[in-house]
Amino acid sequence: MSIEERLGQLERQNKRQRIGLLVLTVALCAVVALGASSQNKATFDTVTTRILIIQNRAGENVAMLDGHGPSGSSLDPYGNLELRTMGEDGRLKKTVSIGFDTKRKTGYVELWDGAGNLNATLTE
Repeated sequence: MSIEERLGQLERQNKRQRIGLLVLTVALCAVVALGASSQNKATFDTVTTRILIIQNRAGENVAMLDGHGPSGSSLDPYGNLELRTMGEDGRLKKTVSIGFDTKRKTGYVELWDGAGNLNATLTE
């Protein structure tokens, strides 16, 4: 094999390697772009959390779902639940408590204002 033939072979190999590298680079960029795209929907079989905070598009908290027990703990053996809504200033606006009163043995729904005053109670 002459030097010219060997040089031609090396040039063809070099060209194939450059094309292969370009294809791999484009594929890697596509994978990164697809992985980085934000998804607005997700499906789960189970979600477990102590507090769920809902935010608006600006990233401000507008509602919070929280387990709330008699002692104020976030874990409640009775299954009581609080939904708190926040105003535009980020302060507590209203609270809806849903639970079971163990003393009276009844379920209840309560509506509280931002100052902690009970506005309404619904019991069974």
